[in-house]
Amino acid sequence: PKLLRATESREILRLGETRARKVDVRVIAATNRDLDREVNKGRFREDLYFRLAVMVVRVPSLRDRLEDLPALVRSFLTSLGVAAVDQRGLFSPSVLAELAEHDWPGNVRELRNYVERSVVLKEALPAARKRHPASSSTSDSGPASEAGPASERVPFKLAKDAVVDAFERSYLAALL
Repeated sequence: PKLLRATESREILRLGETRARKVDVRVIAATNRDLDREVNKGRFREDLYFRLAVMVVRVPSLRDRLEDLPALVRSFLTSLGVAAVDQRGLFSPSVLAELAEHDWPGNVRELRNYVERSVVLKEALPAARKRHPASSSTSDSGPASEAGPASERVPFKLAKDAVVDAFERSYLAALL
């Protein structure tokens, strides 16, 4: 209720004061939920929604705007203080192409962590989850072949899926 009152009246009462102060602020809120649906289901306050929803900006997930990957990687590298020469060496066009194959469920935060980890390790490791694991062959491009099927560098589920996929391919090829 206090937040609603403050956004409506544009006045706040600071602790220890007796007079309200006028404020000129903008509230910026972010969520990955569909607030229209949440309001309709009664899980989000309608009055708060209509005070916050003055301007709604929808930002697509990273997997829907892969053309932003090189710019985001450069931005993260610059903020980490990596020299331009080292940036090109660490994230070559082939590495950037591989990053475009990743589905990025963690969005930009996952990409930032990946870039930071690559800077610390001084090498860009393969991204773990591919967008279409069935379309890549496990002979050279799969993560299980790069790190070995029982490596701790590859998540268990991904390594298992790669081994099962390789078995199914070879078994079906033998049958055909």
